[in-house]
Formats: sequence, structure tokens, C-alpha cells
Amino acid sequence: MKNLPRRFIIGIIFIFLLVIAVVYFLTQFNKDTGSPAGQLINFELPQVVSFEIGKGPLDGPHEVTIDLTSLDQAPHTFQLVKGFYTLRFKATDNPREAVWEIIDYQVFGESVSVMERAFGETGFFLDPNKESGGTLNMTTGELTGVQHLLIHNDYLAAQNLAIVPVSITTHGTLVPMSKEGGVCMTNTQCSAEVPGVIPLLGGLPVTASCSGCDGPKTPAAPTQTYWKVPVVINIMNNAGITEAEARAAVEEAGKVLDNANANLNVKLNVVAVNNNNATANAGDDGSGGGTAGDGSLTVDEGDKTLTEGGKEIDKLADKKGIKINFANVPEEGQAGPGFSVHRNPTIVVKARPADNATQRGIIIAHELAHVLTVPEHSADPTNLMNPKEPPGGNTGLTDPQAKEINKGLPGHGKQMTKKSPGRNAMQQYGGRTDDSGDSTPGTAKFFDLGWMRMSSLVGVDEIDTVLALNGPFPDVGKVNATYRLLLDTDASAKTGTSIAGYAGIDREVRIEIKGNASTASLKAAGMVIDRRSDGDIVSLPIAPQLFMESRLDSIPLRLAESQIVFAIPKSLLGNFGTLDVPIGVVAEDETGSMYDKLSLTLNLDQFADEPSMTIFKGEAKPGDHVYFTVRGLTPKSPFKMFVGDAAVLAETLSADGTFIGTFKMPNLARGTYFVDLQDQTGSFAFGVITLK
Repeated sequence: MKNLPRRFIIGIIFIFLLVIAVVYFLTQFNKDTGSPAGQLINFELPQVVSFEIGKGPLDGPHEVTIDLTSLDQAPHTFQLVKGFYTLRFKATDNPREAVWEIIDYQVFGESVSVMERAFGETGFFLDPNKESGGTLNMTTGELTGVQHLLIHNDYLAAQNLAIVPVSITTHGTLVPMSKEGGVCMTNTQCSAEVPGVIPLLGGLPVTASCSGCDGPKTPAAPTQTYWKVPVVINIMNNAGITEAEARAAVEEAGKVLDNANANLNVKLNVVAVNNNNATANAGDDGSGGGTAGDGSLTVDEGDKTLTEGGKEIDKLADKKGIKINFANVPEEGQAGPGFSVHRNPTIVVKARPADNATQRGIIIAHELAHVLTVPEHSADPTNLMNPKEPPGGNTGLTDPQAKEINKGLPGHGKQMTKKSPGRNAMQQYGGRTDDSGDSTPGTAKFFDLGWMRMSSLVGVDEIDTVLALNGPFPDVGKVNATYRLLLDTDASAKTGTSIAGYAGIDREVRIEIKGNASTASLKAAGMVIDRRSDGDIVSLPIAPQLFMESRLDSIPLRLAESQIVFAIPKSLLGNFGTLDVPIGVVAEDETGSMYDKLSLTLNLDQFADEPSMTIFKGEAKPGDHVYFTVRGLTPKSPFKMFVGDAAVLAETLSADGTFIGTFKMPNLARGTYFVDLQDQTGSFAFGVITLK
């Protein structure tokens, strides 16, 4: 250093300081402008991201102006809007580009007064006939596309004018909001114009949450949950009940549950009736010393009826619901009016001649509460779980009982949350019922797989899972049983490994039941194994629970099946490369010998595949005309629409299974009502509305 010229050393120091200054400047520039350079979230596609649109300043327009009388030059009054939408990103053949579509969108304006002639709420909703979406540049984060909306205002309704369609070009960038995580869409400029009707400008600040992000969260508004449960009715031979009477009994059961507690909002929706045919009598096959097709069930016939009921539920579009069998004798040698098993979707009841529709409804509701895991009978004569005879007045449920029912409903029904108007819950689901007695002959019944149900919500980490076995575990002797859930998380045979005849397995969820029942209770353990790596193992955060389930309301209680209940964290399953995840389930002993297997699919966007209804108002007065849209129903099928029990519309669906229209709010008591629309095939969509 001594021999280096002083001028040279000063130059080196100057260059060093200059480099630091440039780096600092670029860092600050990127931070200030929100540039996505080097910060773009690495989406593992497909990925669902839910956004909340809120008020707030943004460079550029950030107000929505509704001009309903464009020729009038009077001053405008406009209002910022709030709402929600959900984008789904999908991978393409180009690794630098993804496509996106809006799968849920609701934006609501507060009261709007334009030229003193427009009034009331303004709603912005997706056009069900046109897909809203575009592309995402995976390198820059640039998001471009088109949103096809329908705009409704009370002024339009009062003038008996049609809904206004608007196409809005969207351009923005997905970038991190902060070091803590979360993403936002910046520089969103939305503009569209329908000449002479509605010019619309918008630049809406957006926050979002995504898997693996702990970004800013907006406090959730108080909500209520509403449930519609699909019901299949089977009228077995000699059941002594007509189809109309069976429907009336199920309708009464729905009313009992709905009114049993303020925290329950449930409606049963009959989607099919099988009357005195092979489907209705499935399971009544003469086994166990019975007579085939007589409607009087032996224990063995009852077990098969439960299995056949689960299989019929599997045939429904959503693969979930409740099966109600009306039998001549639910269980030979028993005097009770019916039986059920916790979590099993099939119940069997008797239509006793002395019971009216309300009493039959109480019996059905009682058994449904058992299915939804209300465990014990009550001594309270006003409680639904009091098996009083004759039924009557026993229609209430306690808050803990209602909470238990709400916990059990995701595996059987469709969910909506009331946020004025209601929004469909983003349910994820998979289920399958296996043949009874198809395990290797001579093996224990707890190796005979019965059925499995998996349910979750977008944004919730846990997948609630129930695996049922067609027999109880012994109460004496040693047990060592393994149940392997084999997940092909990207639906590709090119990744993962092959196990038990299933190719492309990326993750395994293993459940082990071990112990000596003669000396202690059996122990259940669960773990997730990464089959793409060297077999890294992570234990389930909560140990599985083992239940020996009996036929409830059978005296004496008769063990029906074993059930393993557990939760699988999605975060332990890696990134899903498909929205339809193939799963194989295998039952093995400690030597690895396989005794039974079943296959199912976990549908991660079941909510997007289900029929849905959008109601443009959360509240209405009697006589108001309420706009609505439905999608996903049977093309060209006639339908009927109800608010509560009041019929409000009968029409025919379009060629693509959609409908856009209005209904007139009936004159009912104040309160919140189900809005039901069902076509002739049994497919249905629903919403909720409050009569003010």
C-alpha cells in the first residue's frame, strides 16, 4: 500500500462509495415505487388468493361514479365501495406466465344518489355467462385481464330496467406489501363505458392473503353460517309411507333443526326419491336370516343398508349429503323408530302409522343430530335428544349441542356465510364409500375399509378427515394395524414413487393403531411422510382419535364400525400441483400385508364446481324486485324458486345452465330467509336474504 499512488487509493475509495450509493438508491427506488423487482411472490400454481377490496388512496382514480342519467348535467354524488373477490391462478405451458380467473366476486356500494334520481344500494357482480380473467407474468408480476360485471341499482329496479353489463379492463402488479408478507395489487386502473348508460372508473387498493403468507389481516365482520343439506329418500318395500308423506316428514325435520337453536341455520333439500325399487331396497338382500325385499332389516341387512346409502351419496355431484331410509322394521327385534351411527351419512327410520308429519320430523331430526355427533340423550323433555314417546315438544337444542352440529355439517352440507348478501363458503371436499366385506377373507373386520370423508376450506390449514372401518377393534389381545393415505399431490406419475399399485405418490399420511387391548386402550399415531425425498417424517400435530361407534337408539347398543378421526395440515403436504388430488387408501398389518384398498379424489375447488346463486341485495322490503343470478345448474331445465316457503318464480334455465332475473320479495314476517332455486333434476343453488 505504501508504494501505491495517493491519487489511486482515493480513486478506489471513491468508486467503492459510489457503488454503495447506487445500491442504496436502487433499493430505495424499488421500495418507494412498489417495484416488484426481486420481490415477487413465488406462486406455486395453481394457487387461490382471496382479496378484500377496501377504501383508501391510490395513484390515479379511486372512486366509482355511477351516472344513470348521462344527459343530465346536475352534480353527481358518488361513494367508494368495499367488497371481496378471489382469484385462482393456474399454470400454463409457459413457465413465465400463468392464467387467472375470478372465482368469487362481490363488491357493494353504499347508498348512492346521482342527479337526485338514483338511490339505494349498488351492486357489482360477476356475469355468470362470461369468464373474468387474464394472465399473470411470473417474472414481473404484471397482471392483465378483463372483468365482466353486472351492475344493479335500486333506481334501475324501480324503473323496471335491466341489469347493466360492463366489461372492465384490469391492469396491475402483484407485489409484496411488507417484509412480514402478504401481497397487494398496485396501479390497478379499471375503466369501461357503456355509452349513454354508465361510465365507470375505478382504481381499487387490494390486500390479499396466500398460503405461507402472514400478511395484514382485516378484522372479520360478524357472520352467520347457513347450511343446505342434500337429502336422498329411500322408501323401502312395505314402509307404509307415500312419497309425499316422506317429503313432508323430511321438511319438518329441517324445520325442527333450523328452529332448535339460534345458532343453527339449516335446511334439508330433497334431491332424489327412490320408491319401492331396487335402489330403495339396496341392502335388504336376505342376509343374516332375513327375507330379501321385505323392508324388515336384520342386523346384517342393516349394515349393508348403511353401506349402500353411502354409495348413493357418492353418486351425488358433490359426493355429500344425507340418506334417509324409510323401512318397515329398521332392526328386527327392536321396537324403536330408527337408528343412526355417528358421522355415517345414512339413517334408517320407521314411519309409524300413529305418528304425524311433525312427529316423524322430530324422529328424523333426532337421528340426524346423532349423525352430526351429538353424543348423548337428554333428560330434558324439551330437548330434541330426549327420546320421549310419543314425540312432541322435544325440539330444542342447547348451545353446546348446536356447536357440535355445526362442527359436523361440513362433511354433509353446503355452506354460506351471511355478509349481506350471503357468500358461498370456499369448501374443499373428498369422499368415498367402499364395498363391505371386500377385504381379504379371514382377516379382522377392522382391516375392511368402510368409507372416508375429507373436508376443509380455502385458507384453513387443516383437512378434517374421518376413516371408517367395517368392524370394531377387539377389546382383548394385541393389535397392530396401519392405514396409509397415499396422495399424488400433482396428479403426475412422473413425480413421487409407486406404492401398493398407486403411481406418483408424493406424500403419505400414515395412521397406526397399536397396543394390547387386554391391558390398556389402543393408541393411535399419525405422521406425514415425504415420498419425493428420502422419506422425511413429520408427526401430525394432533394425534388421531379412535372411536368405536354403535348403532344409536338400538337397545342394546350394537357396535357398528370403528372410526379414526384426524386433521391433516395442508402445510405438511407440500405445494399442490392440481386442484383434484388423487388419493389411495390402504389397510395393512405390521408385516406390510395389504388387506383392502379404496380410491377417492380431494377436490380443492369444489366450491367453484358447485351450482351457485348471487343475490344482489342483502336486505329487501315486501314488494321489492330483487336481482339475482345462478350458474352451474342443468341446461334448459325448468326450475322453481322460493323465499322461505313462499314460491316467487318459475322459469327455465338457459342453454348453459345459468339464469339472470328478478323475483318479487313476498310479504313475510321480518327475518332472514333461505332463497332456494332447484331444477327438475334435483340440482339446486341457494342464498339468503333479510326481510326488513
